[in-house]
Amino acid sequence: WVGYQYPGYRGLQYLLEKGDYKDSSDFGAPHPQVQSVRRIRDMQWHQRGAFHPSN
Repeated sequence: WVGYQYPGYRGLQYLLEKGDYKDSSDFGAPHPQVQSVRRIRDMQWHQRGAFHPSN
C-alpha cells in the first residue's frame, strides 16, 4: 500500500508494508497526516507491466 499526505493521491508518499505501525514516524512520515491510501498492484504478470523477470 502507498499512503498519501492529501486526498486524491497527492502530496508526500509513504510505502506501507505488512506490519503494525504505532506512530506515523514508523513509516517515515514527518507529520501524522495520511489522507488517502492506494494498493500497489503487482505488474510483473501484466502484458503491459513495467517489470520483466530475468532468466
